[in-house]
Amino acid sequence: MKKEIFLPAVIIITGLMIATAVYIITSENYRPPISRQSQNHQAETTDQILPVNIADHILGNPNAPIKIIEYADFSCSYCAQYQQTLHRIINDYGPTGNVAWVFREFPLPSHPNALQEAQTAQCVAKTAGNDTFWKFADILFANQPIKETQLGEYVHRAGANPTKVALCVSDNITNKRILAQRKNAEAIGVNGIPYTVILTPKGIQMSFISAAPYSYLQQHLNAIMVQDGIISKAK
Repeated sequence: MKKEIFLPAVIIITGLMIATAVYIITSENYRPPISRQSQNHQAETTDQILPVNIADHILGNPNAPIKIIEYADFSCSYCAQYQQTLHRIINDYGPTGNVAWVFREFPLPSHPNALQEAQTAQCVAKTAGNDTFWKFADILFANQPIKETQLGEYVHRAGANPTKVALCVSDNITNKRILAQRKNAEAIGVNGIPYTVILTPKGIQMSFISAAPYSYLQQHLNAIMVQDGIISKAK
């Protein structure tokens, strides 16, 4: 009985710890809101994007020749919609090993809880691994808008240890990674979310801002695979 009461209490307390720790960070790194555009936007450079490596959150084959790099934040409703589309893409294209999805953080200052959610997600990954990160990401997107006090519960639901995650957040270690990703994204022309970069060994093939529908991604992925000789004929 005591154990049953103790666990929810720990989750609530660690949720409050996470909220308090990140509140300070958010206030120190606040920027004016970034506008979201609906039209396609071609990245200005192909050589400034951070290369995909084992530190990234990858769903699918890490060595896939085509990588869909998504910049998003967990408070973005368009990103939640797009999350479902990208899961469908990976379900259909992932088994071939040709396409992988890379998630990168781009918390908008106009979303008050976005940085808090991003840092919590990074600490989930750091303490419990990449698979748990993806579970946590799905939970956050499915439960928008997120209350600060719910984070501990969602961390636990994803399979991570809320106390370890709270301690990680309070150490501010992952905050540098998040802000570095956002800075690099801005350098390649990201100015709204969800922002997608489709990357192959030949460089950036296309980039756009929008929660693009499945048919749009399917069309362009097939064209890129034919163009790069990955498949002989589009499906």
